[in-house]
Amino acid sequence: MDRAKYFEELNQRLAEADLKLTLIIVGGYVLELRGLRATQDVDAFYQSSKLLDQIIMEIGEKYDINLPNENWLNNSVSNVNVEPDLADCNLLRKYSNLTIYTASLEYVLYMKAQSARLQDIKDMGTIIQELKLDSPKALEEKLTDKGFTYDQSDIYQAFVFAYGMDWLSDYLSNMHKRGHRHGR
Repeated sequence: MDRAKYFEELNQRLAEADLKLTLIIVGGYVLELRGLRATQDVDAFYQSSKLLDQIIMEIGEKYDINLPNENWLNNSVSNVNVEPDLADCNLLRKYSNLTIYTASLEYVLYMKAQSARLQDIKDMGTIIQELKLDSPKALEEKLTDKGFTYDQSDIYQAFVFAYGMDWLSDYLSNMHKRGHRHGR
């Protein structure tokens, strides 16, 4: 889905209200932008206000794109994830009153490891393939270094989604032969 017209209208409405907004897009929309999968909403980090939430809701109603329990653009990810550094993000679009950044694919992977719902674990598998990652242990170390919490079994499950059970069996066998433990 091309959301450019929604963002253009959001920019127009922000200008009318004399507001400026910076979005850091994360989650499924980052995957959609890369052609990896579609999503229904846009998860983002941004400073919310009553007026901004009203504008977002009205745009969603106008185009019938709000979800049953969430607006088309929402910042609910801020309840469970740490906002990425802007320096680690890529500029997507800059309008007069709206600037949109996207989080790195690595950040989205870490975020999804922390959330760990079934769709998140499947998305992790897609990202693991896209980034050509080949070590659950290395991913666990990065997650720990970045301060994300995770369940080791979810990491292994994501690698199974990425490469299959045979790949994981070979990986664990090779780790065992080298004398490495696959536990934390």
